[in-house]
Amino acid sequence: MRLPRLRRRGLGLGSRLLMAALAWLFVEKRVPVTRLTVRAENAAALGLYTKAGFVLEATGQAMDWHR
Repeated sequence: MRLPRLRRRGLGLGSRLLMAALAWLFVEKRVPVTRLTVRAENAAALGLYTKAGFVLEATGQAMDWHR
């Protein structure tokens, strides 16, 4: 059964997927640091990345985060 699009938000799927990807990078591939860029107005992404342990490194047109 497929859920309507709006009902998928808030289920933690993005968090679980991101954490699994980061675990694979850091543990399996032994990547020491990863970075990403996100637009300042993307509040959902900012919350997701902060929750995952990313730290704001610089601000400007976009924000660069690292973990």
